[in-house]
Amino acid sequence: MEDTRFKEIFDRWADEYDQSVYRQEGEYAEVFAGYDQILAQTIESLGLKPGDVVLDIGAGTGNLSAVALRKGYRVIAVEPNQAMRERGKAKYPELDYVEGSFLNLPFSPGSIQGIVSSYAFHHLTDEEKGEAARLFHRLLSDGGRVVIADTMYEKAQVREELIRAAQERGFTSLAADLQREFYTTHEVLRTLFERAGFSTSFQPMNRFVWILSAVRV
Repeated sequence: MEDTRFKEIFDRWADEYDQSVYRQEGEYAEVFAGYDQILAQTIESLGLKPGDVVLDIGAGTGNLSAVALRKGYRVIAVEPNQAMRERGKAKYPELDYVEGSFLNLPFSPGSIQGIVSSYAFHHLTDEEKGEAARLFHRLLSDGGRVVIADTMYEKAQVREELIRAAQERGFTSLAADLQREFYTTHEVLRTLFERAGFSTSFQPMNRFVWILSAVRV
């Protein structure tokens, strides 16, 4: 089910993904504000050694993976959507792509040092997020890290405030997305990851996006 959702969503978005994340105006401009800085900080937060193996899950056209490559990591881009994989491979021929998703990761336990993702984890329900966290823990070596950049709510009240603000500005698509997608709170994410065996921290990047850092303990 999760793989199917990713494929359907990005079949509709693959052609315009890169243009949309850099758009300076429109309903989603604030969501992607500081996009390059968000990607850079996501990789910087890994704090691993050059040569360590890093999965970029929901890699799309490879923007986050490319930052990790420049940092010296051995990067595997995990992406369920064929159109996205094709575009990413055309942009970054040196990038290794595999078909997979948050709940479908064909790797051996303890073989991965880092897992990153940007603007994708919210496609999972909270139950699926917990399942993904447990899978991450199995795949990561001791001290491995997960770093996820996505829309998150510091508390439940913020969700209502952001929805109301979008509606007042006439951002009907954004308001609908905030109500429909599985964006969740720090409390929920902290609980899910700590139950799976991680310590967690959060860093704000813009009005919508935070970076979740989780260390395997």
